[in-house]
Amino acid sequence: MATELIKKEVDGLEYQFEQFGAKQSLKILMKLSKMVGRPFIASIGSYQGKGQPLNVTALTEAASLLFQSLDETETISLIELLTAEKCWCAGVKIKFDTHYEGKLTHLFKVLNAALEVQYGNFFEELAAFLNSKSDKADTLQVK
Repeated sequence: MATELIKKEVDGLEYQFEQFGAKQSLKILMKLSKMVGRPFIASIGSYQGKGQPLNVTALTEAASLLFQSLDETETISLIELLTAEKCWCAGVKIKFDTHYEGKLTHLFKVLNAALEVQYGNFFEELAAFLNSKSDKADTLQVK
């Protein structure tokens, strides 16, 4: 049975994505976690509550951690994997260098769509789980 392609519109163009298998999804998720995990956790400290300004110092430190943790070759390879490997635009298989040439902003929009396709359910369910536990956080103990 052929894998169903998931359609997303980006800047008026129709993109189709094939979801990765479980092992490849986990490998990519581990790479993403290694790249942005610490900076993401650090960025949480910039949030001071709804309607409050962000803590610029904490956000700056998080951005610094992010840029220190990024390996150029690995980052580009991962972005290419997510936005071209199993991705078509208007029914045509994407060739990374030519398709995104001069369109880096568009590339990041497609990357966002690809992450939604590949990991949308995971992040939504993780957020729901964490929210369901947040009211019980004061009763949790670390041993």
